[in-house]
Amino acid sequence: MAHQHDVVVVGAGPSGLAAATTLVAAGLDVVVLEARDRVGGRTWTVDVDGSPVDLGGQWVGPTQHHLLDVIAQLGLTTSPTPTSGASTLVLRDRMLTYRGTIPRLSALSLVQLQRSLWAIDRQARRVDPAAVRTARDAELDSISLAEWMRTRHVRDDVESVVRTAMRIVFGHEAEDIPFLRFLQYVRAAGGVMPLVDTSGGAQDARIVGGAQQVSQGLAAPLGDRVRLGTPVAGVRVDDGVEVVTGTGVVRGRQVVMAVPPRLAAELDWEPGLSAVRHRWLAAHEMGTTLKTQILYERPFWRDAGNSGEIVWADGDLDVAFDNSTDGGRAGLVVFATGDRGRRLGRATPDDRRRTVLANLTAVLGAEAGHPVAYIDHDWDTEVFSGGCPVATPTVGAPVAGFDPTIPDGPVHWAGTETSTVWRGYIDGAIAAGRRAATDIITGVA
Repeated sequence: MAHQHDVVVVGAGPSGLAAATTLVAAGLDVVVLEARDRVGGRTWTVDVDGSPVDLGGQWVGPTQHHLLDVIAQLGLTTSPTPTSGASTLVLRDRMLTYRGTIPRLSALSLVQLQRSLWAIDRQARRVDPAAVRTARDAELDSISLAEWMRTRHVRDDVESVVRTAMRIVFGHEAEDIPFLRFLQYVRAAGGVMPLVDTSGGAQDARIVGGAQQVSQGLAAPLGDRVRLGTPVAGVRVDDGVEVVTGTGVVRGRQVVMAVPPRLAAELDWEPGLSAVRHRWLAAHEMGTTLKTQILYERPFWRDAGNSGEIVWADGDLDVAFDNSTDGGRAGLVVFATGDRGRRLGRATPDDRRRTVLANLTAVLGAEAGHPVAYIDHDWDTEVFSGGCPVATPTVGAPVAGFDPTIPDGPVHWAGTETSTVWRGYIDGAIAAGRRAATDIITGVA
């Protein structure tokens, strides 16, 4: 009979590797199966013209303690996101400059926006971070973020700003984000503003050298316990678990699933998953993100007092940030998400480049059209992610009372979508992996 490991971990992103390192530290025999030829999942750092740039997740915020802990453990460093200068909001062919996080809208719109943010934070504090618990939860789960905004008669400019901000966060349109899931996401981050803030928020700093180093650093001491290029086709649960791959069966007493929910739903399960678990997994749709990294000879936008941060409430793109490095390499990072990302993703590479540079030129001037290096990546093309940054269930899909963090016998669930802190972020992925490992170590079933 083939060797039986204590735990088989499926997925070598930050979540699966956080689970594996925690389990190995407790003395357990662990193997990690990864479909890609690299670790990192939705983090991916590549070299562009001699500079490391992140095509996936890249930021860390000051309250993301799980990620900060790993960064310190691995001896990595962070660099603050440059924010000096004025930001620009493109709204109905107007360019409005502002400082801070909140765009310069009319006085009435600003009041309405602030009241809406207060209402969201207040409701978020009252929801369960993981499950649909009450009749009120079920009601909130049956409407979308867009429907909630309609009930508040949100002004058009406020709605445009909120739609853009949440499209960036989820990779989905407001019509496709269940309002309860939105509130859980806000609660997991500690409020709306931590999600959207640069300084002090989720975009506060970058990992010097790239975010994939987190997974690479966690994987290094695991050695050959990590098996790359090993897609999983199915899981058989009997006396322990048998994980079926293209090269054979890997046996374990327990398994940690650290892959996006829809991918887990598409595996061949014997016996089948419970109806509620399968429904929860299959209901998830991954967000769409097309991310572009652009390098320049110098950060020319600062000459005119611009921060490099641009929000497009209308148009082809969503947001740009100054992504210049401490070493002096000037750069901008640009996102197109949701429907905008899908439209841009259907264009040819040359047309995508022309669209991005034309939008930047319209705001920052002609020099924006002459980069020294340019690279983009459409996460919808990633077979083993299915999109980015996070998977969200469809409106009204999950079942009341179901808690996705609870194991199904020997099957434990990780991945950032199961996290109750910083869901959708690297920090949430690490937290979920550690939680699944702790459940195994302490005998939770």
